[in-house]
Amino acid sequence: MARSQNPPEVGTRYRHRDFPYIVWEAVEQYAGVDGLPYVVLRNVSDRTWQKTLSLNELERGGQYSRALDRLQFR
Repeated sequence: MARSQNPPEVGTRYRHRDFPYIVWEAVEQYAGVDGLPYVVLRNVSDRTWQKTLSLNELERGGQYSRALDRLQFR
């Protein structure tokens, strides 16, 4: 499975491997106190669900994959 080399932009959407019907959208990216990049994801269907993952886990961990282009969801 090929992984993207570009960091996610705000608005990039992801699906979890075990829950492909739930779409998460990147809303923020920042450097943590440990110096690693993190991405804040928000559930597209329920904006009260939010989670933060390291960029490494999000892009290379195997649990998440980028969804279709965000413009196709509007």
